[in-house]
Amino acid sequence: MEKEWKDIEYFSERFDLRTAKLIDLLDDSYLVKDVLDIGCGLMFAKRYLYEKYGINNYYGLDYKSRDNETIICDLNKKEFPSKYYDLFLVAGCLEYIKDVQWFFSRFVFCKKYALISYCSVELVPDLEKRRNGAWKNDLTALDIKNYMSGEGFVADKEVIDAEFATNLFLFKRKMIS
Repeated sequence: MEKEWKDIEYFSERFDLRTAKLIDLLDDSYLVKDVLDIGCGLMFAKRYLYEKYGINNYYGLDYKSRDNETIICDLNKKEFPSKYYDLFLVAGCLEYIKDVQWFFSRFVFCKKYALISYCSVELVPDLEKRRNGAWKNDLTALDIKNYMSGEGFVADKEVIDAEFATNLFLFKRKMIS
């Protein structure tokens, strides 16, 4: 039977460090009022965003309840809220999405910015390792940029985090002229 995230779910302080590095791509020039944390897990980002930027309009989305305010959606069943947010945060979640084309189409609800971490096939090429980790897709960094471009975003910052074998992206919505 194919593994799912819920079959192997675990959290580590290393995940928090990766999420902090991703959020640190933001600075005060990025005006963010509300955040949708997609695959929020234990909600480390909620505390970090508040402490670093004073953002307290935080909405955690996950496949199960993490607190009494969690937006419960199973992304692999194509469930997603129809509400707009300034920032989508996708840290350690994209690897577990089966239909990435559908997932990226949900960025229509992202008004300004998207922070995405992803272990691309350039950084983690071993497909057996990817499947053993319950990863459902095998994207390149260029694939992610192309999907985001198709949804009206441009990569504003991109970092390879060698410690975590992860691509970190900050996307900004293209301005219509």
